[in-house]
Amino acid sequence: MGGMVKVSEPNILDAASTYVSKTGIFEVEGITISVKPENYKPGIEGIGLFIPLIPLSFGQPVIREGLDFNVVVQFETIKQSFTFHPNEVALTLKGKKYVPIAVIGPILNRQQAQETQSALPGHKWFCNYNDNDFSINGLTESSTVSTGCYVLKFSTITPEPEQQFSIKINGLYRDGHQIEIPLLDFSGKSHGMFFFLG
Repeated sequence: MGGMVKVSEPNILDAASTYVSKTGIFEVEGITISVKPENYKPGIEGIGLFIPLIPLSFGQPVIREGLDFNVVVQFETIKQSFTFHPNEVALTLKGKKYVPIAVIGPILNRQQAQETQSALPGHKWFCNYNDNDFSINGLTESSTVSTGCYVLKFSTITPEPEQQFSIKINGLYRDGHQIEIPLLDFSGKSHGMFFFLG
């Protein structure tokens, strides 16, 4: 089976010290980071090895339509020499700036990405979470960065993947010094996904 999914894909506007790979991962000072907005939109799904597929379903609503906007930040590092302050991350959408209102993380249990998750730009693993686990207190708590995820909640309605927005990952520190990460600019793209029935 397979299909298409519309996603918000990251681009770095000033890539002086970092880069975004073709898979949506960027690296800075020995740590890789991917940012996955939870606003992807499944498109046509169907059966078949080649295009055209035999369609089973067509366009579906944006995930989390009408709900607060969740953004997943994934880190992968060998040395545990980084700390992260999630309340310093900033989202700019339609000219308005937002900071997180709640956070989950760090989530250290990972799963291999499959189906729709495998089509999202970024690390090919993901972390499950429950909306009931969001914490306001966690925003002001710094934690040592391990390989895993943080989920940030912003008080704005989840945008369509075609909507342009930007995210600034502030709050990442090493040996007490903040690591400068360029602005990530997001725009809508379509990605293919393929999976097997088991």
